[in-house]
Amino acid sequence: MNKKLLISALLPSLMLAACSNDDNDDNGTETQTGTIMQFAATSGDIAVNCDNKLTGLGEGVEADLQSLAFYIHDVQLETDTNQIVDVKLATNDWQQENVALLDFTNRLDDCASADAKPTNSNVTGSYELPEGAEVTGVRFKVGVPFELNHNDPAEADKPLNRADMFWNWQGGYKFLKADVAVNGSAIARWNIHMGSTGCDGDPVSGGTTSCVNPNRTQVELGSFTPGDTVRFDYQTLVAEATMATNTPDTPPGCMSKPGDPECVSIFNKMGLEYGDSGAAPAQSVFTVVTAE
Repeated sequence: MNKKLLISALLPSLMLAACSNDDNDDNGTETQTGTIMQFAATSGDIAVNCDNKLTGLGEGVEADLQSLAFYIHDVQLETDTNQIVDVKLATNDWQQENVALLDFTNRLDDCASADAKPTNSNVTGSYELPEGAEVTGVRFKVGVPFELNHNDPAEADKPLNRADMFWNWQGGYKFLKADVAVNGSAIARWNIHMGSTGCDGDPVSGGTTSCVNPNRTQVELGSFTPGDTVRFDYQTLVAEATMATNTPDTPPGCMSKPGDPECVSIFNKMGLEYGDSGAAPAQSVFTVVTAE
């Protein structure tokens, strides 16, 4: 496997990603079905998977992947006529109730095994495109919607049944899980687990859970058409993180809990405000790779 991510290598699959046209509906729309978008996980120009070493990370460290996966929902498309079109995600092992799981961990046991593990980089579904309109942008949220976030994963269908992507009933799911082993450091494992915090209530007994910090990233990308790839860049996410050192009495990395200095830059890169650090800039981790 090549270490470098070559965008040209993605083009055959990108060409298959374009949605197909179904018959025109009576309401002046065309039903489009198929792959809405594909995702690529990179760290700079290196493809993120269990086989490639990740270099040039925060504080100049190198690391090996142990796990990378994230949920998205509320997928919408923008048109050249300034309309927002909802996407209905297909139901399969990677998508359920309009939530999709993207998973780039291609080996079992946190990359320690030689055995392959299924991965997913595709989001498929359908949408009603207004007649004569063209798609120019895409929107989605990173995370699991509130109404599903505090359910029991043991009773959920794939991909919401993943115990490794769940904290507990009160905190809910890990919206983003990005774990690495830092090379040559006393910090054996440096983890990013993003999810809702400050949650209370008791959904088990019928109460309603509320969360002070929902922590769902809203991603809005222009210059997008179905057939393009959305890139998640880990190197960008941790560019300002202290990965060779750690604040005492806090877990290595960022667990989304308040009061952890390592979370400030991570949240800012995801476009989320953290504590009293002030308003966050727009997210910079997700970008569009245009098919040529």
